Amino acid sequence: MEGTLYPFMIMKVVIVVVALGWFIAQAIHYGRESERISKEREQE
Repeated sequence: MEGTLYPFMIMKVVIVVVALGWFIAQAIHYGRESERISKEREQE
């Protein structure tokens, strides 16, 4: 029983790690974009 569940546990961990990594990347990208937009507004 343990042997059959192990691959599913790995898959769950991989999916969670990928989802977290994607979410963090989106947050960093959004933060940079809003920072750039605010700088452009200051220059005007």
